[in-house]
Amino acid sequence: MRATLPIPEQPGFKTRLPAAVALASGTQTQASSTNLSLTRNGLTISVQIDAAARAALLSRLSAAGPGMATDRLSATWRQLLERLANAGMLVSAQPCVASGPIPAVDALSAVHDAIYDETLLALGAEHVLNRMITGSLAANAGKAWLVENYYYTKSAAYHIAPVLGHEMEINERNLWSRFLKDESWHWRIYRPALTQFGLSFSSLDQGEPHRATQRFVNVLRDAALAGPTVYAAVMIFIEKPPLDDLESDQLFGSLLRHYGFTADGIKPLWWHATENLKAGHSDLGAAVITNRGALGRGEVDGMVSAARTIVREVSKWNTEILGAY
Repeated sequence: MRATLPIPEQPGFKTRLPAAVALASGTQTQASSTNLSLTRNGLTISVQIDAAARAALLSRLSAAGPGMATDRLSATWRQLLERLANAGMLVSAQPCVASGPIPAVDALSAVHDAIYDETLLALGAEHVLNRMITGSLAANAGKAWLVENYYYTKSAAYHIAPVLGHEMEINERNLWSRFLKDESWHWRIYRPALTQFGLSFSSLDQGEPHRATQRFVNVLRDAALAGPTVYAAVMIFIEKPPLDDLESDQLFGSLLRHYGFTADGIKPLWWHATENLKAGHSDLGAAVITNRGALGRGEVDGMVSAARTIVREVSKWNTEILGAY
């Protein structure tokens, strides 16, 4: 992921940074004369930055020092730190009491760690979704994927709405409400793809989703019922945007090359995925979590557990809907 700063601002709820931040353990850096790349948990963020500014940034973000103060930052520096925090690459530079609350940015980093670790376990190279990506499944697997993803997308209101039943600040409520409004109509973008496979909204709506899809949607709903931070942790994985263009994206490129999708059919689905970044959906979880400031250890354990669970459920869902192909 290449960041061109400053980034166009999205209105509404923002990532909240602690007073001082440092790079999370395991964050790797690589520099050239004009570029800095930071990598953690398989994600790389690259920014253009001159040598002097790069040296100052890395020195201030060093875990060995007092950290980088986050007050009085320019828009460019603030946006860079927000992007790093949203990717789980930052932690609070302030000491944390062993039995006390956990800084929210640290909790966010722990959620990213859980998602990455569980992805390696549950979605390995031999998983059916990765075999689909390599074009190894039967051609009609694409139609099965399309149908169940339509049902999943149409369930948005069912699994999002319960999060609004919890107490929260008005800015957060507005964020969740906007997310619900945005996602509630996205099922309509499936029309071109369904049409090319001889399907329609009415024909699918007369049927029922696969039992695995129903179970997966209920897991999402349970997370929303558990609380906003738990659901936010789940959404960090679910709303992760693609990092490539359509042709080179692993999943969507494969659907186009191997499973009978036309460009006109796949483009609205691709738009749905990339819109997560443009509409701020991919940063929603980070905003909700970091604006808590600090979180109890039990709550963080619940968030980490939910993040691991949703990766496993995505694995099981795809195994059941695609395993026969």
